[in-house]
Amino acid sequence: LRDDLRLGRQEDGVGLFAPQQAPFFEAVAADCLQRGVAVSVFCAPPIGVYIDVASLSMVPRRTGGEISYIPGYDPEVDGERLHYELSRTVLQSAVYSCVFKLRCSKGLTVEAMYAMWEPEVIDPSTFNVSRLSVDATCDFVLSHSERIEVQKHVYLQVACLHTDSRGRRLIRVHTLQLPVTSSLSNVFRYTEIDAVTNVLIKQAANLALNGNGNFKEKLTKSCVDMLHAYRVNCASMTSAGQLILPESLKLLPLYVGSIRKMPAFRSGSEIRADDRLTALI
Repeated sequence: LRDDLRLGRQEDGVGLFAPQQAPFFEAVAADCLQRGVAVSVFCAPPIGVYIDVASLSMVPRRTGGEISYIPGYDPEVDGERLHYELSRTVLQSAVYSCVFKLRCSKGLTVEAMYAMWEPEVIDPSTFNVSRLSVDATCDFVLSHSERIEVQKHVYLQVACLHTDSRGRRLIRVHTLQLPVTSSLSNVFRYTEIDAVTNVLIKQAANLALNGNGNFKEKLTKSCVDMLHAYRVNCASMTSAGQLILPESLKLLPLYVGSIRKMPAFRSGSEIRADDRLTALI
């Protein structure tokens, strides 16, 4: 029933992303987190077979494990790919029993965190996860809690307490100094489009996984709001019918349009639940 293609086109089709037997998988994930164990799942079903990735991926998503999905698996065609993904998971550099913390200068507050997994969140700036690999990424959204215009710089510092492959308990710290400006023109001039796109796609995936069917509209609205803010505040003297985009974000509409057409976000298409969920995570 959960693999019925018609359900994916309905408004409540996002319910297909909810795991079955959730209490059981929650208990397994909690035990793994307590012991610093990460679970990876490799799914290689034959053509047309539904295996419920939503349920099988719950523990890897909570513990920082890998999720590999190879639909229509044929040993002669896909055997090398499966071998590569297995060997990479075993051999790639990773740390375990991680406690990650982001600290900010006075005046900045961590509003939200988006990651490719679902860690145990202590607060928006701190999380626990059993494993962080070299491929792991997370995005933090910061907000202004106080005025900081009088400062020349703000500082961000991340610290990760972890256990390495030799069993040593270590802490790794990175500190970043950023200049402060009161000019919106400078904000747009130095905006990094890759970082913006990364945050937008993680926000959209998070909304989709949590059952919010308006994630595509919110994605488009975020793009429109940014470009409208530039037009109103930085290019108000130009002709009303002239398209004005900041140089740093001139490709953002293209990126957002491409994201909307990805299998993870495409609506009304013949994409199975397993395929869609794997694309989201």
